[in-house]
Amino acid sequence: IMNKGPSKISEEVKEDVVDDNVSQTSGTLWGAMALIIGSTIGAGILALPDITQDAGFVPSTTGLVGVWAFLVGQALLLAEVNINLMEIQAEEEEEEATSSSSSSSDTILTLRTMAEKTLGKGVGKAATGIYLSLSYCLLVAYLTKVGEIFSFASDGKLHSGTMVDVFALGSLGMFIFGGPMFVDKLNQGLTAVLVALFMSILALGMAHTNLDVLFGGDSVQSFQAVGPAIPIMFLSLVYHDLIPLICSYLGGDRKRTQQALVFGSLVPLAMFISWEAVTLSFFKEYNASGIHSAVYTSGHIDPVNLMISASGSPLIGSLVQGFSFVAIATSFLGTIMGVSETIRSEASEFDTDDEQKMGDDVLRNLGLTATLIPPLLFTTSGDPKAFIQVLSVAGGYGMTLLYGIFPPLMAWKLRETMKAPKYAVPGGNLMLGSLLSIGISLGIYRVLQDAL
Repeated sequence: IMNKGPSKISEEVKEDVVDDNVSQTSGTLWGAMALIIGSTIGAGILALPDITQDAGFVPSTTGLVGVWAFLVGQALLLAEVNINLMEIQAEEEEEEATSSSSSSSDTILTLRTMAEKTLGKGVGKAATGIYLSLSYCLLVAYLTKVGEIFSFASDGKLHSGTMVDVFALGSLGMFIFGGPMFVDKLNQGLTAVLVALFMSILALGMAHTNLDVLFGGDSVQSFQAVGPAIPIMFLSLVYHDLIPLICSYLGGDRKRTQQALVFGSLVPLAMFISWEAVTLSFFKEYNASGIHSAVYTSGHIDPVNLMISASGSPLIGSLVQGFSFVAIATSFLGTIMGVSETIRSEASEFDTDDEQKMGDDVLRNLGLTATLIPPLLFTTSGDPKAFIQVLSVAGGYGMTLLYGIFPPLMAWKLRETMKAPKYAVPGGNLMLGSLLSIGISLGIYRVLQDAL
């Protein structure tokens, strides 16, 4: 259910995954890896240089690698639960089948379904509630960043609040009048542009990266300063909402699923480390005096904005500015699609009166309205730190619960129920306990950080 990137998967792909009952192993390993790579590059990457500037390149890289390893472990557990439940469901359907052509009408087992089948319906409902709360936080962060981008690009001539309203209401109209297929095609195109811009920035930026600034004796290297950046790293590297789709896409193939999750997530990790090298090198090397006034707000410096205004290259500045907006746009559209569909699905359970049934189109439009209006009302414009703060809350609480605590609990419960599951991630209870302890520790750390 979590949607940081599922929007970047075409509806046609989803239909192929669900409807291909004859050969469910037709999905390719590269196809599964591409889903992870395409969904991971998003708004979180814009916040990384800002939140890690006090830590330095080596500590922030160490943090990214550590978070990546932790999330790979959680991803493998989610895949274990999903594949085992797929096999249980297939066996149950085979027993109940009245004809040889019977097959599951919904081969994609969502996170909510996984939580309900392992931890109970109450936890499944809670997972949906956490997801919606998390998504609303993300939408507020994205809208805040949109206002900042337009204000910065226009040198303050465009009011951030006005541009937020235009962007949000324009998106709502596009969804309602253009339809989900139009938005999906648009999002695919924007994702291609996003990747192209990102690779162009890295290609140009790496040529000017000063390694002495990143690794030299005078460079700032503070492992203590990595702590506040962990939630943003968590948010940036999460792709776990795609795992149910990937398991179905690969037909429950255990080996290829493991390969896709590990190698598919390694590519974004390498890209993020390269992005950190480029932005932090420029930030550390550049003399802060005389830069664009919009970079400073109450003494705050954003390395990404610094690259836009003071790189000395109009091309790099334009590429970074374009990348920033497209990254927000794709993440924003993706989250809207996920939240509105979740709200529509939940509302349809109560729309059972045949005489007064609202219909799917009405439910979809109500879901879209309920998705966009609350974050629009709560958006804080004009504070550059608001984007970081809201993303930090989302990563520190919502994603830690969904993808740092739930997976070990679901895997443990399913192993206890099945006694001898056909597929289990190596490490036994020690691995489950370790991942669960780390997830809980991250949550407690965030609580203490906010309390103090």
